Amino acid sequence: MISETGEFVINIPTEELIWATDYCGNVSGSEEDKFSVANLTPLPAARVKPPVIKECPVNLECKVVQVLYLGSHDCFVGEVVAVQVNEEVLLSDIEGTGDPAFRETIDMEKCRPFVYLPGGGKYWNLKERIARVCYTKKPEAPEH
Repeated sequence: MISETGEFVINIPTEELIWATDYCGNVSGSEEDKFSVANLTPLPAARVKPPVIKECPVNLECKVVQVLYLGSHDCFVGEVVAVQVNEEVLLSDIEGTGDPAFRETIDMEKCRPFVYLPGGGKYWNLKERIARVCYTKKPEAPEH
């Protein structure tokens, strides 16, 4: 489908959608209606033909800019042309800075995304924040 349209959507699921994500990644859409079986809702995207998934809090609409032929499969490189984010997963201004960027930043604790690591075939969540941005801006760098 990506080859036909030149467009795709990266839908970022939450941990609650892990069963639906695994199912959709392992069943052909030509064999079953994956949206129906996985209880997902397709919605029109803002800038591309493929749908976004309502239940996913973050959706990245992309247009293909390059196709890498890797032998067993193709790798599609896309340009993000639109982003949809549910407001409930955005940061609040908990730092009290008044910085409007807080209203445009995804709170990973609210979003709860996960990743698939092929070595061992396991899904992992993103457990904790390990550092703040710009923490290295100190007069002296730590010794190695």
